[in-house]
Amino acid sequence: MLNNQIMRLLKCILFVSILFACKESNAQKQFSAVLQFPSHVNTRQISLFYDDGKNDNIDLKADFINHKATISKPFHSKYATIMIAYQGKSARFWIGTSPANITFSATDSASHPLQHFKLTNAFAIEEMAGAKEIKEYTVSETKALENFKEGNKQWFRQDSLIALYEEKSRDLSAKRIDFVKNNGDSYYSFWLFRRELVYADYNIDSLIKIYKNSFPDSLKNSFEGTEILKRLTGRNIKKNVKAVDFIATDVTGKTVSLQDYREKHLLLTFWASWCVPCVEEIPAIKTIRNQYPTDKLEIIFVTLDADSVKFSNAVKKYELNWTHIFNDIEILKKYGVLGIPQVYLIDASGTVVYSRAEENDQKLDSLSRLLSERIKIQ
Repeated sequence: MLNNQIMRLLKCILFVSILFACKESNAQKQFSAVLQFPSHVNTRQISLFYDDGKNDNIDLKADFINHKATISKPFHSKYATIMIAYQGKSARFWIGTSPANITFSATDSASHPLQHFKLTNAFAIEEMAGAKEIKEYTVSETKALENFKEGNKQWFRQDSLIALYEEKSRDLSAKRIDFVKNNGDSYYSFWLFRRELVYADYNIDSLIKIYKNSFPDSLKNSFEGTEILKRLTGRNIKKNVKAVDFIATDVTGKTVSLQDYREKHLLLTFWASWCVPCVEEIPAIKTIRNQYPTDKLEIIFVTLDADSVKFSNAVKKYELNWTHIFNDIEILKKYGVLGIPQVYLIDASGTVVYSRAEENDQKLDSLSRLLSERIKIQ
């Protein structure tokens, strides 16, 4: 039973930046790049993503003609990050505002198409200052994790192996964070911190301290710096701290703010129609809804669905008669949502009094007991 629950949770674990596209408003800059591939490459099998400094892995569509495509998008960071995947291999590049060219070429029939390339106004990330150094610095931890996965291909099916995997992953993250702490002047360190280490299984207070003490003000005061701090602050939301205010638009077009619920309790739930554990918790939440009037308790569901039709169908199917916010990336960041389902109970003063993740409350039993204690019905 536990293994089935773990498998379901693993399927729902989410790095928000990987799963969703973002709005392209308030863009600071624009990048443009021409991609050229050898004639034997099947361009239909090429996957393209980019990071605009605000969202990490945005699906990037490209129309290839004669194995060539031009891509152009807005971005906020020092460089836009372009990620190209083909037949199990990948390559990553930084591009600025100058028109760029990335031309791939296979030197022989055995070479992978992404292995050799010529660049104009683009930079191969793995060759940048800091990239090779951190790889060498973490070689033993990286090898230990890779060897573990290679020797335990079904590690996610056994609790003891899951614990070992998490331990080795933490060792690697800690070593990478140690490198970044001592190399904060490197933009690569800053970029890596935003993209990956901000989500590391690491003491969040220590992570915030490292961020504040390691990087120069020029980086911390940048757009990327504000994004990092937003995500770190969101991850620090827990019981007995003030909830972060938000302003969003619900699916009916109504503006919704945390301030609107200061006279009552608010159940803020992050979910998705494709998340099995989320769906399994719906009956418990519907029971809660029926027990407490709206002048005592309100419910907001923030969905991570990308497909509006599937989301709408799920709302109708499960009769979810409360406020819904669709695919709002900013709320996810503000509340540090890394995995779903996640549920917060916020009291009338705006304080978080319950966190599903902290309680490990898979059936919401603890939440139900807490509500019965806090909300008295005449």
